[in-house]
Amino acid sequence: MTGSSQRSSTDHFYAILTALLFLLISVGSADAQTEIPWREVIWEDDFSAYDASRYYVGVSSYHDPAGQDLVLTPGAIGQTGRLFLPQLLPIDYCDVSFRARFGYNGTTNSGGADGIVFVLGALYDYAPTGGGQLNFDGCLGYGVEFDTYENGDRSDPHPEHIAVIKERTDNHLHSETLVVPTLEDNGWHRILIRFRGGRVHVFLDNVSRFDHTIANFFPFDGFYGFVSATGTSFNEHRIDDIRLSLPTRSAMNFGSVSLCEPFALDTSLFVRNNHPDNMALTITAVRLQGGTPGIFTVQGFSVPSVIPPGGRIEVPLQVRLSTPGSYTAILELEADNGERILDTLRITGVLPELTWAPPLLDFGYIWLEDTASTRIALVNTGDVDVTVTRLRWMSGGGYVFSYSAVTPALLAPGDSLSVTIDFMPSGNTALVWDSLFADTDCRITEGMRVQGQGDDERVVVSVTPLLLFPPGESGAFEVRLEELPSRYAVREISGRIAFDDSFVEILDAARNENLLPVASGLVVNIQQDYADVLLTRP
Repeated sequence: MTGSSQRSSTDHFYAILTALLFLLISVGSADAQTEIPWREVIWEDDFSAYDASRYYVGVSSYHDPAGQDLVLTPGAIGQTGRLFLPQLLPIDYCDVSFRARFGYNGTTNSGGADGIVFVLGALYDYAPTGGGQLNFDGCLGYGVEFDTYENGDRSDPHPEHIAVIKERTDNHLHSETLVVPTLEDNGWHRILIRFRGGRVHVFLDNVSRFDHTIANFFPFDGFYGFVSATGTSFNEHRIDDIRLSLPTRSAMNFGSVSLCEPFALDTSLFVRNNHPDNMALTITAVRLQGGTPGIFTVQGFSVPSVIPPGGRIEVPLQVRLSTPGSYTAILELEADNGERILDTLRITGVLPELTWAPPLLDFGYIWLEDTASTRIALVNTGDVDVTVTRLRWMSGGGYVFSYSAVTPALLAPGDSLSVTIDFMPSGNTALVWDSLFADTDCRITEGMRVQGQGDDERVVVSVTPLLLFPPGESGAFEVRLEELPSRYAVREISGRIAFDDSFVEILDAARNENLLPVASGLVVNIQQDYADVLLTRP
């Protein structure tokens, strides 16, 4: 007799697919025309809805929800107030407008003190400095000071004055005295400061107070904010309706583009003149800084070009890309007033990426009479769409492998194509394999290895060699495995039982079903001197 074995269906494995999260950052579409303003508002707050996380706030400062404004210092001795936008910005050209309240000059507050400074500094988190230093000293920058107390040790020219100061409140680069009380009249005052590459023009309540140019000014990156302090004389200092604008620094991101074919785009950048001086701007220079030559090109733009107030100008831009990678360049436009705007151009060229999950499919051992089937996935792990045009075997599937899938299939980033693979072994062999390839509409082909082994293992069994029992009785014999199966449990036993026809009468099994035990899975074929038996495991 012989025995054969088979793997159970629970031994089949299935591919486990992991969801791939993909983030593609881009601003607008690659063929969109973009408009940017010459000036952008960096800081605007009327304190009706206060978000403290935006700011660096001094120890004495707080938001007043009732007044919907910001208290730099309460009316008390020895206060230090501060409100900074902790965002590193160019200190070169800016316009700032705000409203401020300086309190009053009276006997109950010892004449009132000390004022407010608009700061253009290199630091914002320096140690507090009170009294006549106005919490300004230590910022390592410039300030426009609205001083309400004459401190002799700070070289103050008058009880009320406006001044341009540098690094310390006793370092007055220029000052303008005011009639007392101008600031300390317990009212709100509207202030406008125009800073033009070191030129400082100050307006108080719509009146120009001075226009001063700082000698040897050199632009730097720093922080904008407001400071205030009190000493033994004190006042409550409040600010409101802040609006700060600077020359625009923007970004034009073309995102990730497919390089199945060389990428070409002709677009335009429109620049709108919203300058607060309400004047015409003359573009005197256009430059592309950094980047790989030939990726970004300004085409057909001549200088000088004039942008009227409220008007706009078109800057034609050409983008050409054939090599995968990320590319950046800075487009700079300079005007006749010295201001420059910057637009950072970015693009990433990519080829589609496909990944088989799993990357290797191994069916292991499969019984020759069986068909094993499993499902795998072809995943778009890249940044751009790709179309799978067909699947193909390198060697025709080896006549034992086959697949089923719907093609052509368009896969967006993160999408997958479900593929069913069948294995039908045709013979007992050590190993069969083939490679399954996915062809695309782009310049990529992705393959994976599929392998398995067919098996028809047989083991030898033995039985008791002689069985003798009296008429009318039944007998049994023992079946033993002569060797252990190497891979699988015994599935069926088949063999032939021979008997001496001199001692036995063969009866029709249909008439005498007790001739041999009847059991589920038992098949008996009785002949004259033998019976073929097949016992199948349920």
